[in-house]
Amino acid sequence: MTTQQHISKKAMTMEWSLDDHIDHLKQARDRLSWEIDFLTGKGRLEIEERDARIKEELMSPSKTPKQAAAMRAAAAGKSTRGIPKAVGKEFVKADKAKAARKK
Repeated sequence: MTTQQHISKKAMTMEWSLDDHIDHLKQARDRLSWEIDFLTGKGRLEIEERDARIKEELMSPSKTPKQAAAMRAAAAGKSTRGIPKAVGKEFVKADKAKAARKK
């Protein structure tokens, strides 16, 4: 039995039409194409850019000047309110990103 006959027999058993096979092959080609792009760096760059945009959107800038001052103090390690230094640094970074977008 040739490969083509085997595929045809399997197609009949699974009740796949020729169009189903063509669609399946197109999907496989597209997946492979994406994987090749990813491995060569094109896809990796797109993912890194997307992740950076999402991270920037999730960054929460301070809502009030009083909160901004508390976060700057926390980032410097001088919080009197028990705010962790890492949280303060994230807010300060978000405040700087917000200020840069306004310019």
